[in-house]
Amino acid sequence: MTDQIIIRGARTHNLKNIDCTIPHGTLAVVSGVSGSGKSSLAFDTVYAEGQRRYVESLSAYARQFLERIEKPDVDLIDGLSPAIAIKQKNSTRNPRSTVATATEIYDYMRLLWARCGVVHCVICDGVVKRDTVDEIAEAVLGSAASKDEMSGQTEGGIHREDPKDARIQSDSPQRTQRAQGEGLPEGTRLHAIFPVTPSSRPAPAAETAPEDERPSARSRRVPKKATKKAGASQLADELRERLTDLRKRGFNRLYQGGRIFEFSTPESLLEINFALPVFVLVDRIVVSPENRARIVDAAEIGYREVGEILFEIVPRENDEVERERLRFSAAFECKNCHRLYREPEPRLFSFNNPFGACPRCQGFGNTIDFDLDLIIPDKSKTLDQGAIDPWNRPKYRSYFTELKKAARQHGIPMDVPWYDLLPDQQSFVLDGCGEFIGVHGFFEFLERKKYKLHVRVMLSKYRGYALCPECKGQRLRAESRAVRIGDGKCTKNICEAASLTIRAAKEFFEGIDLTPMQEEIAGSILHEIQQRLYFLDAVGLDYLTLDRLASTLSGGESQRIQLATSLGSRLVGALYVLDEPSIGLHTRDTAKLIR
Repeated sequence: MTDQIIIRGARTHNLKNIDCTIPHGTLAVVSGVSGSGKSSLAFDTVYAEGQRRYVESLSAYARQFLERIEKPDVDLIDGLSPAIAIKQKNSTRNPRSTVATATEIYDYMRLLWARCGVVHCVICDGVVKRDTVDEIAEAVLGSAASKDEMSGQTEGGIHREDPKDARIQSDSPQRTQRAQGEGLPEGTRLHAIFPVTPSSRPAPAAETAPEDERPSARSRRVPKKATKKAGASQLADELRERLTDLRKRGFNRLYQGGRIFEFSTPESLLEINFALPVFVLVDRIVVSPENRARIVDAAEIGYREVGEILFEIVPRENDEVERERLRFSAAFECKNCHRLYREPEPRLFSFNNPFGACPRCQGFGNTIDFDLDLIIPDKSKTLDQGAIDPWNRPKYRSYFTELKKAARQHGIPMDVPWYDLLPDQQSFVLDGCGEFIGVHGFFEFLERKKYKLHVRVMLSKYRGYALCPECKGQRLRAESRAVRIGDGKCTKNICEAASLTIRAAKEFFEGIDLTPMQEEIAGSILHEIQQRLYFLDAVGLDYLTLDRLASTLSGGESQRIQLATSLGSRLVGALYVLDEPSIGLHTRDTAKLIR
């Protein structure tokens, strides 16, 4: 390939046999008066021929899906590179598209939060994680802190039972305080135990669970209550089968309240109170580095049987302190309230996917609802003067009559301006009481009649866009917003990061320190985000926020975003054709664009 583009006999549109050469690897400007053929040369000749040659290089099967491009009216074009055209036009009308999605930054952010984010409980804000057997051993033996520094995913290896947990109140109502990540003193005696029956953990609340995981109406039906006697008999049979199965598989000891009961002496089992939690004793261990393998084995046994393992600290003789339990779980659950969660995945952070979108606004960030400012346009009017606009219509005047009747009964003044009414009085008018249905009840009644055209027209006059009350405009469900990334106090969920300006986001992502393990998993992802933010900042778009809707951008902003996206892909040897990229820019921004 030559070091320049050679054009001979260009006659596209109003060009008259133009001959010219454009050197490669330089910034070439095509200038002239309006109508002189600048766009005809740059777009309709150079770019069109480059695009046509690229399409012609594809297979016949692939070409059938692409638009056919006519050959420009030119005698010769030589030395042409693959061409990319960026016009000064904002053609994005998708209400979901943002600056972050248009530049593919959001796709990388979803990957980063899914791979390196710390999940928090939507109920109690506790850390959600699963404990590995190696973490259990390190936590018990006292080196959990260094382990957590490597993983960056936990806040300490030891997770103590919540005193409010009904399963452990009877055995250990009090807990001694120990620093997170601090191991147990060497020589401490432990009982490794697991519950006879798997612990029942609360699932995520129905209103915060994804649509495909919510219980159906059929599954929510409560069956008829069985008699207490039948229920107790069924539980006894299940417990008997469970104990028989445990004994067949080699478990010989039960544990309750600090006492050990042997299967070999059945009479001792009579002393067990099966109304309280009963545990299986796996091993009796003394904390020592030499016993690491036994700790790991006990954890694996507990995980295999019920998915959890407990280490109860045996107090010294004549020591009256309550027994402390360290609990570890193989489930991905909150370490405070033991609520189960699913591990995060990229689709959880997408507002274009039902799995991650806010169930109230469907990922738009706002809802179409009845606007009080349209229903009561003049708040200086009294109720007698017709403050409720829809009830001023002759067809619905009867509702105003009901309002006056209800107001007399409940002492609501009709001659006081709306903005001077007390909150309780305004709530009465809006929500109703007794036979008076109120403004909201009136619109609910009309909703059932909207199959009629005039009712739909009527309803549309009082609707408007409002910020989603559930996600507050952040577009994602609660589980998505509970995953955070950052160090110390500077932790953000993906919505908070997307609300930053490009310059602030650039500083935030540059300040994220990944552990060696995270660097191996997501180092390239973080680098891609930083590179794209750098290009957006370099072309003078540092003032835009990442969650800015693409449909609200000007033509120049949209063009520079497309340019930054193309530069971020780091194509080599490509020919970029830009349509007046510096129009409307300040001199300092023009210099940034050229650089």
